[in-house]
Amino acid sequence: MLLGIVLHGLLSFMPFPFWPGQDRHQYPETCGVIVNLIHGFRMPLFFLMSGFFTMLLIERRGLSGLVKNRTLRILVPLIAGTIVVAPMIWGVAVWGGAKKAKIAASRTITPPDADKSIWMAAKNGEIDRLKAYLADGGNVNARDYVGISLLSWAGMAGRDAVVDLLIENGVDLNAKDQNNRTALHGAAFMGRVAIVQRLLNAGAEINVTGTSRDTPLDSASSNVKALNWLGTILKLDFDPDAVMNNREEIKTILREAGGKYGAELPLNLVTIYKAAAFAPVFQHLWFLHYLIWFSAALALLNALGKALKIPTLPASLLRAPLCLVWLVPLTTIAQSMMTNPFGPDTAGGIFLWPPIFLYYGIFVLYGALSFGRDVFSPAKSKLWILYLLLASGVGTVAMLDIKWATAREIIQPLIGAVYVWLMSFGLIGASRFFFVGENKKIRWLSDSAYWLYLAHLPLIMALQVWVSDWDLPGIVKFLFIVMFTTALLLITYQLFIRYSFIGTILNGKKTRPHRRQSPS
Repeated sequence: MLLGIVLHGLLSFMPFPFWPGQDRHQYPETCGVIVNLIHGFRMPLFFLMSGFFTMLLIERRGLSGLVKNRTLRILVPLIAGTIVVAPMIWGVAVWGGAKKAKIAASRTITPPDADKSIWMAAKNGEIDRLKAYLADGGNVNARDYVGISLLSWAGMAGRDAVVDLLIENGVDLNAKDQNNRTALHGAAFMGRVAIVQRLLNAGAEINVTGTSRDTPLDSASSNVKALNWLGTILKLDFDPDAVMNNREEIKTILREAGGKYGAELPLNLVTIYKAAAFAPVFQHLWFLHYLIWFSAALALLNALGKALKIPTLPASLLRAPLCLVWLVPLTTIAQSMMTNPFGPDTAGGIFLWPPIFLYYGIFVLYGALSFGRDVFSPAKSKLWILYLLLASGVGTVAMLDIKWATAREIIQPLIGAVYVWLMSFGLIGASRFFFVGENKKIRWLSDSAYWLYLAHLPLIMALQVWVSDWDLPGIVKFLFIVMFTTALLLITYQLFIRYSFIGTILNGKKTRPHRRQSPS
């Protein structure tokens, strides 16, 4: 939960168009590595533990006890948190949009720290370097740490020769970024007439839709404020007036080729379902929504297992490292269904997205099967050190731009699967080694973490917007944002939450300690 604050605190220093705060100092590669490494294990490990403790609730309190507990601890915070937090985030988003436009107008965005990467070579038109990269087995469909492909970078930057080179080398014309947009979206957005025509001639899909059902024609019709902000944050060389003029020609080209606005496209059940699954309804509380359904699924599976007398897996198949033989392949398959090359996707809508449910379901099921079994390393074991060292090595390999060639689509999900399980077993072992006994301070911090995560997002976003135009090093602003958020919420937890009805909902009833009285 606390790492969620760190992760969200980094997002303003990366070019995420949907994020309210976008700092004038951008460090996409450095921050991208940290975000990916945290995201690669944080929520999977959470769901593993959730599966374990859901079975504990079922065994100790029965079905009625599980329903009562999950309603009070999960469903109520989900509903109340969404009602309270969502309007606050919307308000910060309005303020952040105005601030982003101001920063873009001043053109004071500092260069990203990734100018030497292969993606920046595509952006800068370094054709000889790209030829060498591809000749050496480089992945023509490689995406950077914010999900932008070589083709998208070249298209947005107007690098005609690079686009031709990538097309000649069999690039996926319809590869999507994390917002499900393609290179044609980016080229149309930046008014690159010749590249739009090249992509269409090569067979790019004209009515592909992004997460917001926006087509390339929608991208060519966005306002100048969005152009100034995104173009500046990505350090693209452009003239706003020329781009807006070129867009008129692009809209004509797209229309003549059959292009439509997203609102004009017919709706189908899959489109509607996906839009509802990824709509940011629950914001950062999406995991509570999934947890409710996982709790129901485990209760059902447990009842069926007992009724049908289905034997459980032997403990030896659940104990590391032997369990990796079947856990890693299953996780690899689930990871390959994600748009993220490393770590799972996130969906905050009212419907469950099957690939995400399947991915996290593997961890929930493993945690449930591990309950009541002697499968984790003993408290005094130091095997966790080896797991964490191996995870560090695997994570390093995952973050390197290794040229896996055609095997990349298999190797990347495999690396992600190995990493998440090594981190999970390493951190469980470390916790059993250091925190095997009761500790009041650790208990207090553990209890507070739920409140901190529920309440942190509007505050951290507001701080990011506030400091976004300060001319201070990014690390200074990041530390200020995270430390201020954490300190303020810890104080509010102790003074207003822990012993209140809110604290009872989140962590159970807590009794305020009484001061000792003198004998007199």
